[in-house]
Amino acid sequence: PDVGASWAFPSPRALRVGQPNERYPWRWSIVPWLDGVPAYEEPLSADGAAELGRALAQVHVSAPSDAPINPFRSRPLRERAERLDLRLEALTAEHADALSSDAARAMFQAGATQEPADPTWTHLDIHGANVLTQGGLLAGLLDWGDAAAGDPATDLGEALVLVGRELFAPLARAYADAGGAAASDGTLTEATMKRVEAEAVAYAALLAATEDGDHARAGWVALVDLGIADAVPTGLTVPARA
Repeated sequence: PDVGASWAFPSPRALRVGQPNERYPWRWSIVPWLDGVPAYEEPLSADGAAELGRALAQVHVSAPSDAPINPFRSRPLRERAERLDLRLEALTAEHADALSSDAARAMFQAGATQEPADPTWTHLDIHGANVLTQGGLLAGLLDWGDAAAGDPATDLGEALVLVGRELFAPLARAYADAGGAAASDGTLTEATMKRVEAEAVAYAALLAATEDGDHARAGWVALVDLGIADAVPTGLTVPARA
């Protein structure tokens, strides 16, 4: 699809979905092949970040009352504070000099005190291995296994982790211009941005605490970008950003 103008998602009728049976006891599907490379290898440019914003605006449509709920990321921020504390404790134990847990908790709490938006469909796992790029432009969104009803600020917070504050500006403008559900009067309000930043803190800490090198590096880069960490710990190579 021409993602520069619009991001098109295939209709469920266009996909072949199979049911488990005695030969293959899992659900399965046949989906289109998308050309591109992971954003960890080739980051989004400013234009690519804007395309991601437009794509998320198309994802964030109202979810029905019986939509599935992600047991972790669909929950309100205030119900996820304990999990963040555990991750911050683990990160501090290993990299005490690099991280400000107080700053992380303050940014998280500022968002957790805001009212969440009405639930929409959300991807809920937007990191550099799930975003495909071509020449810095958006080529696809992969791995919808965590998708569920949730606060659209969750996806936007994960996108902030992916692209950083500088490129989040064109992403947010494109999202609002495309009528994204988290936007109000053509912009992301201060209250919404507090939720977005809180989600970014939670997701960056999650990635930084993993044993996967790409995730851990991206998480630490985001913590530095958010003003929560002073530097990426020695031994973790900083991934490129456009």
